[in-house]
Amino acid sequence: MTPRGCLGALFFAPALWLALLSIGGTNDLAMLGMDWNNAPVVVVMCGLAVALGLAGYAALGWRSVVGAGMALLLAGVVATSLYIVVPMLHCWSYDTVAANDDGSYYCLNRDMSIR
Repeated sequence: MTPRGCLGALFFAPALWLALLSIGGTNDLAMLGMDWNNAPVVVVMCGLAVALGLAGYAALGWRSVVGAGMALLLAGVVATSLYIVVPMLHCWSYDTVAANDDGSYYCLNRDMSIR
């Protein structure tokens, strides 16, 4: 493996790991019921994955077929994760989201303190 290939793998491996981990963070959000709002964390993880993917693509060179394939794979995983998270981004500042029967989400805070 060439030094460019090693450098590209050094960037693409954590990028794919972050992207797959972000999908794992969205699995519980697709179900009905109240759950913690981890959509902001998923968006930040996707952003970091895209930045690492761009660095890996630049390290491999724009003519690299492997780099283009890895970039397309990463784009598909990030798009899947964001497709799940986008409907609840209006709940960014709340700590809990809950799904309605029609698939929409509503936001609330779990404030357990007595006032």
